[in-house]
Amino acid sequence: STQSTWGIYKSFHRSDMPEVDDLVKRLLEEQDITTPYRKRDERNRDTDEHDAEELKRHVTQTQHCFVSFESRPGKGITTLNSELKSGNYQLSEDEMKFVGEPIVLNGNKVRVHARVDLKTMKGKGRLELLAEE
Repeated sequence: STQSTWGIYKSFHRSDMPEVDDLVKRLLEEQDITTPYRKRDERNRDTDEHDAEELKRHVTQTQHCFVSFESRPGKGITTLNSELKSGNYQLSEDEMKFVGEPIVLNGNKVRVHARVDLKTMKGKGRLELLAEE
């Protein structure tokens, strides 16, 4: 049926592009993501409770958003900080969608694509591998 993002990358791979490591390869496929925004207690420490208002505040004030991917199934988390431009994200009462600005992960230029449900603070995300300029 549809070809995977990694399959498409391999078919267009140029020798001047850096080798893609296993982490970046895994994150090219859409997967579950979470956001690290939490409510704070009276001592200003993070609690276990998710905070959509904190995500909204952070995005509108800094034009950045953090999302967390599993590094390897059951083996830790990779949290990426994605810069946002006003035309590249949509923030509603229930959902946030964005395509981040280019960042470098393990020597590879990538962009985060994410969709987050603001009720659960979970969603789907993936990386897009970008060609070097």
